[in-house]
Amino acid sequence: MEILLTLAYFIDWGWLRIGPPYIYINIDPVIIHLGPLALRWYGLMYAVGIIMKIAIWLCERRCYEQE
Repeated sequence: MEILLTLAYFIDWGWLRIGPPYIYINIDPVIIHLGPLALRWYGLMYAVGIIMKIAIWLCERRCYEQE
């Protein structure tokens, strides 16, 4: 068991580092660069959230129209 705990301290996958005092997650916020523009993760999540809300709203509207 002691050997397993010491191995966990040496995990370094570039985007995830686990060391004795902390866990460090280093994910690049930019998904893709499109010329001078950069698409970022949080912008994608805003778009997905808005699209999902519109889809839910349309489904609810159709259910009420059928009654």
